[in-house]
Amino acid sequence: MSKLNLAENLEVDQHDIDLVEAGKSERKGRVTCTIALSTLVVCLGASFQYGYGTGVLTAPSPYIQDFYNSSYNDRYGDLQELGLDILWATTISVYCVGGAFGALAAAPIGDILGRKGEIGRASCRERV
Repeated sequence: MSKLNLAENLEVDQHDIDLVEAGKSERKGRVTCTIALSTLVVCLGASFQYGYGTGVLTAPSPYIQDFYNSSYNDRYGDLQELGLDILWATTISVYCVGGAFGALAAAPIGDILGRKGEIGRASCRERV
């Protein structure tokens, strides 16, 4: 396949092929102030939401563990301390796993509903 056919099939113009063959690129790998600030805001914002969610989940832990204990006692009898710890660890783990699945689902949802609009709606849901 000739270079010209390759360019036609991949929709790449001859100028780009010449630059690649010469080992040159028009793009410069530099970090702009806008990119650095955006990265910082995203990292801090995500950490804040994760920390807030973990704090909100940890604060009522005695009440949730009491609920687990009383529910289990009503149905099956005495719940050992190890069993209660396993239930609580599972609750915390499900929260983290749910975050991972949510992160994987974010791109398709953003493609369907629009990225800017979905970021706003997700932030509103987080605050409620």
